[in-house]
Amino acid sequence: MNAHSRKPFGVDLASQSAAGEEDPGASLEDFVGDSAAPARTALPDSTLPTWSSPMTEPAEHLMDWLRDAHAMEEQAETMLQTASDRLENYPELKAKLQAHLQETREQARLLRECIQRRGGDTSGVKDMAGKMSAMMQGLGARMADDEVMKVAMSCYAFEHFEVATYRILVAAADMAQDAQTRQVCDDILRQEEATAAWLGERLGVLTQEFLVLSRGAGSDAKR
Repeated sequence: MNAHSRKPFGVDLASQSAAGEEDPGASLEDFVGDSAAPARTALPDSTLPTWSSPMTEPAEHLMDWLRDAHAMEEQAETMLQTASDRLENYPELKAKLQAHLQETREQARLLRECIQRRGGDTSGVKDMAGKMSAMMQGLGARMADDEVMKVAMSCYAFEHFEVATYRILVAAADMAQDAQTRQVCDDILRQEEATAAWLGERLGVLTQEFLVLSRGAGSDAKR
């Protein structure tokens, strides 16, 4: 047996341990030594990443949505005025649109009061955009042979858009603790729901009236 036969793989563990070079019982931390110290050191609070985002209060959203609603009513006024002025052979629909036109003007006035009472003002840009949109929609309907049907469908869809708008405003006014604005929006909501329901009930009859008139002179059926 040679001098190295008692040393596994030629390493004298006992002598190296005694010399302090290597200890079989040493932990991983002892082998790592000081190089692991930074990993065990907590970062000061000032070095930790921080996340922040701008917070918007319910009152700010409420003001924006009130301005949007006012622009929406400006659009509705133009749309209703144009449609009711052109209708000739559908007196029931014409009368309903004219009645809702008066409601719409009052709704716009009430919304302006809510906005002003909250310290804001209406948006001229949004109001003008709403009116222009209604004018373009009216021009499109005039070019159709079934103008009255296009008007009825547009009004029906628009009323449901208004219903959704005022439901949102009622909830937002609750969050903003503005009872007066909430009452105004709730009252307008009931009017929009009633108009939407009336139009929904009349669409079938209106379709039949249009089809009957279409058998004769097409221009009579158109509007």
